[in-house]
Amino acid sequence: MSLGRPVLPSKGQCEGTFLLCRAAVLGNYKTTAQWINAARNSATQMAHALDLNQIANDMMACGLASVSETVSVSEALQPLWRELDRSTLLTVARLLIKARLPFWIHMAVKDDEVRREYIPEKDLQDLIWLEPQLDQFLIDIYEPIAKRKNEDFQKQMGDAAELLLMAALEAAGRQPIHTAKISDAIGYDIECQAPVKDRIEVKAATANTQTQFHLTRNEFEKSTIYQDSWRIIQVIFAGSVFTTTRIGAEHVAEIRELRPTWLQENVPGDTPSFKWTESALLTPKEEDWRTAELELAQDSAVPGFI
Repeated sequence: MSLGRPVLPSKGQCEGTFLLCRAAVLGNYKTTAQWINAARNSATQMAHALDLNQIANDMMACGLASVSETVSVSEALQPLWRELDRSTLLTVARLLIKARLPFWIHMAVKDDEVRREYIPEKDLQDLIWLEPQLDQFLIDIYEPIAKRKNEDFQKQMGDAAELLLMAALEAAGRQPIHTAKISDAIGYDIECQAPVKDRIEVKAATANTQTQFHLTRNEFEKSTIYQDSWRIIQVIFAGSVFTTTRIGAEHVAEIRELRPTWLQENVPGDTPSFKWTESALLTPKEEDWRTAELELAQDSAVPGFI
């Protein structure tokens, strides 16, 4: 996604984009002026009613069109020149809004719902032609982006938890190895060498997410292999972690570990009627956890999330 003024896919914007796409695919224009004139000279009243100059500028700014030796449109647009039907318009609309997301979309779309009160009235009017598919259109656009953002945040939070534990284990003389940096296939994040070998899978959480965690099939299999030397430690971050540039011990609300035998008692292996896939979502009870005998180093800190 590029930065700049969002291009809302009004019906006119989409129709103009189609006409310009058609002209670029069928013609061989060396300048944008020639390209725009060709689209304007289409045998339709619509072509003369649209501001094709502005629409062409928007396409160029969004990366949907470019000019080198000749004017060309993006690969995503190229197949759409044949017929101006609703299906084509909807596809063009998706490309336009994804090229530059409107500022309000992250507030308006949440949990499979669209809260239209967060959409400016003018923008809503530009999009109303998408009814009755408008809500689903916005959900389909934003949810994959929100999922990627959440996955990125979860990765950041997990990395921070691992680094804080590494510092604590080093301070305690446990000689830790950050195995997560070597390979995910190892099946745990930290390995301690002293006084005995200890394999730690780190799970990061907040107050809102501490009741459950994902366990991969590989992690579960390693837990069955290593038994008592494999354990889960959960780092629960305080709310203050979201507003700091450096995360330290003061931003951790609690460190706890899962009772060693819990996985073997509660998670089944493969059976004729049950088979593991990539991961499982586990929800231990509060009493299944115990406080970890580990003290964070007060002078250690890792980069924050902002």
